[in-house]
Amino acid sequence: RRLGLGVALTGFDLHYAEACLESGRLDEGLAAAARGLARAEQGQERFLLAPLHRVQGELRQARGEADAAAAAFRHALAVAEQQGARFHALAAVVGACRLSRAARAEHRGRLSELLAAYRDEGIPLVAQARQLLAA
Repeated sequence: RRLGLGVALTGFDLHYAEACLESGRLDEGLAAAARGLARAEQGQERFLLAPLHRVQGELRQARGEADAAAAAFRHALAVAEQQGARFHALAAVVGACRLSRAARAEHRGRLSELLAAYRDEGIPLVAQARQLLAA
């Protein structure tokens, strides 16, 4: 940072936020996601916007903030679709579907559309999405 190089810091923030989610350090994870979002908006790592919004949604969900989580997942989906990033769109929809049965019903069609592009059951996200669709 002292040299003015910010390359890879956005990705670090994403992975750090995910690690914080896994370890229950939700406030720290939200701070990392916010830093990553700010960096992605300013720099060349805009391809990380959708996953950063998605992890923000997961962190909000873990804190019991369903409305804020739903908004983050919607934003992640919108960005992913704008960027043509189908896998990130799938991750956002899976996150949204985990919020409630009503959210699952709302996103069922989009989940089905996105899953049509994937045949490999070895991808954990695809397997999770198929389980949500079957539920």
